[in-house]
Amino acid sequence: MSGVREETSEYLIACVADLHLSSTPPVARSNEPNWLLAQERPLHQLRRIAEKYKVPIVYAGDIFNKWKETPELINWAIANVPKGYSIPGNHEMPYHNYKEMDKSAYMTLVRAGVLKNLIPMDPQHTPQKDCVLWGFPFGCADSPRSNPRLYDPDVPHIAIIHHYIWMDPKSPVKPKGDHVRAWGRRLTNYFAGVFGDNHTPFVRNDDYGRIVNCGAFICRTVLECLSHRPRVSLLRRDGGVKILHLRSEDRWVDSEQKPELEQAEHLINCVELVTSMPNNDLSFQENLMNALNVTNAPDRVRQLCLKCLEKRNDS
Repeated sequence: MSGVREETSEYLIACVADLHLSSTPPVARSNEPNWLLAQERPLHQLRRIAEKYKVPIVYAGDIFNKWKETPELINWAIANVPKGYSIPGNHEMPYHNYKEMDKSAYMTLVRAGVLKNLIPMDPQHTPQKDCVLWGFPFGCADSPRSNPRLYDPDVPHIAIIHHYIWMDPKSPVKPKGDHVRAWGRRLTNYFAGVFGDNHTPFVRNDDYGRIVNCGAFICRTVLECLSHRPRVSLLRRDGGVKILHLRSEDRWVDSEQKPELEQAEHLINCVELVTSMPNNDLSFQENLMNALNVTNAPDRVRQLCLKCLEKRNDS
């Protein structure tokens, strides 16, 4: 699609993901006197950043923590979530089925005009027509294989993807096909790939490709609090990425509670991993032990799981 493109900014888009908005605070943030206000603070910073740098906002999935949210939270989100382009993640997708999205809180924000849903294989020019966005929501990650430049050869094409991708060898989950290099090869025809799902942010910009993993925009666990500061990633026209860290007024549980809460979070991660595993020939115990290894669970969590298994086997 040709035409005059008025360049008003050296940046193309502002990227975030994994907001996980919720009605009630997670345990680690239970000291917040007003949880909705605590979630407003980073959203207001995001809006100011987008206005300052004259860029559209792109959400790479999981705006909500659950697909079925309360009317209060949905009304609050309509009033407070800055407008932008988006794809749904696994948390806000009913039964992990894209065809069921009409049942979700996410689609209410779309119908209210807050979000512009990036439908798979239906690319969208940004308002300045200086780049094209391709949406790949949860479950559609294998799709970006065609040549997007056939759609418009004159502008950068950016893939917005909700899928787990990793770079750090210490990552608790390391599927070989989801390493950043493997994804760089898949996205050869794209200017960049913007990812949500892995809550630990990183940027890879080299011969293997240009990858932005946004990370958790609102930290909800002690593990996230310890691992990184929430950020907004600005993708530049020249291919660079500018990282803007948010100012934080977050209130967490007392320091003496953190070790026990961190163990509980590890345990929750293990349970979630086991329940999300596809059907295989392994027993529950074998799947649980694999999950403990994958999540690098501390000894106390391992002991607790083994004790529960012993009671289960004896009953």
